[in-house]
Formats: sequence, C-alpha cells, structure tokens
Amino acid sequence: RRWTATVVGFVGVLVIVQPTPAGFNVYAVIAVGAAILVAVRDLVTRMVGVDIPSPVVALSTTAAVGISGFVLGFGQTWQPLTGEATLVLFCAALLVTGGNLMVIVAFRGTDISVVGPFRYAVVPMAILVGFLVFGEVPDALAWLGIALVVASGLYMIHREHVVRRTRPMAAREPA
Repeated sequence: RRWTATVVGFVGVLVIVQPTPAGFNVYAVIAVGAAILVAVRDLVTRMVGVDIPSPVVALSTTAAVGISGFVLGFGQTWQPLTGEATLVLFCAALLVTGGNLMVIVAFRGTDISVVGPFRYAVVPMAILVGFLVFGEVPDALAWLGIALVVASGLYMIHREHVVRRTRPMAAREPA
C-alpha cells in the first residue's frame, strides 16, 4: 500500500511538472534530488540516538547543504557578493538552520503521523507565493497533481498511524 501511494505521489509530481524534453535539465535533477534527500533526512533523523543533541543534528544537516552548494558552485560563474546579498545569504542560512532544527525536534519528539500533515502547509503557501511573486496560478493539470501528491502523503501518514495502533506494544520501535 505504501509503495502504491509513493508511486501515486510521484505520478502527481510528474503531472504538476508536466515535463518535456526541453524542461528536463540539471535543475530538474537537482530539485528531485533535493526532495529525495529531505525524505532521507527525515527517516535518518528518527534513527539518530537521543544522546546526540538536536542542534548538533541540525547543524550537521545545514553544513551538508552548505558543502553541497559549494561543490555545485564550481559549475557556475562566481560573482562578488554585495553587502546586501551577503546579509540576505546570512539571514537565509539562519532561517534554514532554524527550520531544520524545528523539523528535527518535531520528528524526534513525536510520531510522524502527528507531524507529517503539517508538511502540507507548504502547498498553499507555495501556491500563494507563486501567485504573489510570479503571477502564476496552477492550471487544472497542476491542481490534479497537487491533489495526488497530498492524497498519497496523507494516506501514507494514515497507514503508519493504523499500523502503529494495531502493532503490539512490545513490537513497537522506541520513539
């Protein structure tokens, strides 16, 4: 059931993106890779021992993102940063680190079925930002894809909750 939901979610992403050979480029690969790495991070975070403080885990994640960006930067033409750009970059780094810390604390401190639905708050926010900043509104096909992604994600969260509830207490993994 979970694999079917995963495939449905991936189909939803393809419906949203509506890929064409012209649109398939290195940036599309980076976006898909980033989504995969976020999922891996969330799963690995649950396995990190409670003896390692959450800020250490968050800073490690942020350092990995920074190093990845530095390595990917070698394929770009570098420009000197202005004072304003440096300030924006610094603020972005603080916000990303803080966001990572909050996600890590949430995933370590509670059941995923409780935290998971909050992930979908990004969908209406992305639609709103897309409209306000870029003047874009999703077309009917994109709305269908959004519905598939959200439905598959919520279904997987529901299934995890059902499995956890029906599994004997002794067989449950520690939270």
